[in-house]
Amino acid sequence: MKNLYKIIIPQWHLANGKTLTDVVLSYQFFGPVLGTAPVVLVNHSITSNSNISGPDGWWKYVIGEDRVIDTNYFFTALAFNIPGNEFDNDESIIYNYKDFTAADVAQIFWQGLEELEIYHLHSIIGVDLGGGIAWEMAALRPNSVSNLIPVAADWKPLSYLKNGVRDLDSGFVLPSFRLFNQLLATVDITKHQSFEAVAKNITAAIHLIAIDTDLLFTAYETRNTFEFLRQNGNEVYYSEIRSTHGHDAYLKEWEQLSEILAPVFQDGYHTMLRFLQKAG
Repeated sequence: MKNLYKIIIPQWHLANGKTLTDVVLSYQFFGPVLGTAPVVLVNHSITSNSNISGPDGWWKYVIGEDRVIDTNYFFTALAFNIPGNEFDNDESIIYNYKDFTAADVAQIFWQGLEELEIYHLHSIIGVDLGGGIAWEMAALRPNSVSNLIPVAADWKPLSYLKNGVRDLDSGFVLPSFRLFNQLLATVDITKHQSFEAVAKNITAAIHLIAIDTDLLFTAYETRNTFEFLRQNGNEVYYSEIRSTHGHDAYLKEWEQLSEILAPVFQDGYHTMLRFLQKAG
């Protein structure tokens, strides 16, 4: 596994008014050294982690040298571990999961980016929970992302989670499972404004990717979001993966996914040139 790095976040202010201090935020990056190429932030799914590329990476056929997100020269792929996912060590376990929301995670990810002196992202791409956090990040800083790419994800909580996490306190349940379901239940970028108002502020090109057999984040719901955003005046695109694998198609159908993502990342050379010109 590629090196796992850690940042200490001095203060993490939660939406419920609580403040955590000296929070460890771990991450990995693949490709050029941070600060020398456009950054693609990858928000991991409910069942994965920051190990997105390399021999054991869960998205190694999408991210890597000569892959669609080409880390050979043109892009640095960065992934944080959602605090509490237990990937880095047991110290990250969170038991008081009800204190946290998806917006809290979006906030600490922006804090982590600031610590790394990254203030603008070429893209945020996220799967299921990671896609919801991507929406929350774009809502928090609508001018700081060029491409927003939610994959099998939504800007609002799943319908069966709208009343919070259910039936997770009886019997043995991993703390991370409780936490991630809590985070899924709290994805909602309309807490303070309408979806129309929040979306109008987002300057990113929005690339919605659904899976035709996904029963969690349905293609029907994603198409509805696409139509709304199109009428709202956003730059928005819709693509659909055809698969028999249901929600897990984002792991299985990497050729289709790469073809869908190609228009966003295929001009890596000129993207790098623009990055270098801005960096001065």
